[in-house]
Amino acid sequence: MFILGGFGGLVNASYSMDTVVHNTIWIVGHFHVTVGGPVALTFLGAAYWMIPRLTGRALWKPEWALFQTRLWFFGMLIMSLSMHYAGLLGAPRRTADVGYLGANVANSWEPLMLLAAAGGFFLFISIPTFVAVAIGTLLQNAKTESMEATFAAPAESAATTPPMLQHVFRWGVLALLLAVLAYAGPLGELLRHPGYLAPGMRTW
Repeated sequence: MFILGGFGGLVNASYSMDTVVHNTIWIVGHFHVTVGGPVALTFLGAAYWMIPRLTGRALWKPEWALFQTRLWFFGMLIMSLSMHYAGLLGAPRRTADVGYLGANVANSWEPLMLLAAAGGFFLFISIPTFVAVAIGTLLQNAKTESMEATFAAPAESAATTPPMLQHVFRWGVLALLLAVLAYAGPLGELLRHPGYLAPGMRTW
């Protein structure tokens, strides 16, 4: 996936080729296949590796974890490649309705947009599967052995980390609070102005 994203990056970096795909959904497909693909999968894999080692609990339903990562991979691949192809046909980005009153060129990319939505559905199913594995690991509380992780030794001059900062649960709560703060504004706008063609939120 990162190879595909790198190829798209070469297209975006070339002025002559970027004029073809500029402001089309190709751009959206590019950063999804780059960031939403290998980067997100790296974080998911790291979470599955770290949760048992940091908590001492056996991973709940490892086969679900494997299914979840595969579902994310194929969903992101389907969605992003469909966006790339639709962008080459001229499908715009940041547009609520791309029908253009039934124009033939818009009809040509409509199946690709539906395919991209199907890939997004797979991603939507993948997310609660990840949450289920994480919560199941926490609730089942099955202890595991031979899960020791080798960490780098701190420098001799390093100060001791305060005990308050050495708790995974506290960091998790902080991460959730930061996520809520980050999305409270946009979600509030969506709830106040539901539907298509809602006014955008100014960030300055």
